[in-house]
Amino acid sequence: MSRELKGRHVLAIVVTAFTIIVGANMAMLLAATGSFPGLVVSNSYVASQKWNDRTASQAALGWTASARIEGAVIIVTLRDRSGRPVTGQNLTLAAGRPSDARTDQILTLSPSGPDYRAAADLSPGRWRLAIEAGGEGEAKGESDTAFRQTVVLTIPGHR
Repeated sequence: MSRELKGRHVLAIVVTAFTIIVGANMAMLLAATGSFPGLVVSNSYVASQKWNDRTASQAALGWTASARIEGAVIIVTLRDRSGRPVTGQNLTLAAGRPSDARTDQILTLSPSGPDYRAAADLSPGRWRLAIEAGGEGEAKGESDTAFRQTVVLTIPGHR
């Protein structure tokens, strides 16, 4: 025995389908915004106005940074334009995952010979390390520019 498909049945099917779709979208939205808020700077317009000046001052400074991990220690090396180690700086490092702000860490690096070191509890995967040398009123490079560079560090292993 077959039943006749009536308007209220079609309405119930459509409402149920859209309820499931909207519910799934809301779950995805909450998961996405809960792990990464999408905010890199508080005012992107103001930051963009300073970008060219900051980029030129970093190029004039001529320093480069590299990072590696040995065990639970992050090791950062700064080099000047001629490849010599840059020492005597106060370095901070902001370690974060590109996709999840909940695991961000701010570390202060200590000088260790030609390198700078800090203990860190970083799980395997890809990390973005924002390295900054020279705080307010401190000696910086020859161009009186505070050094800022971001490097990517991939820690091998399984999650």
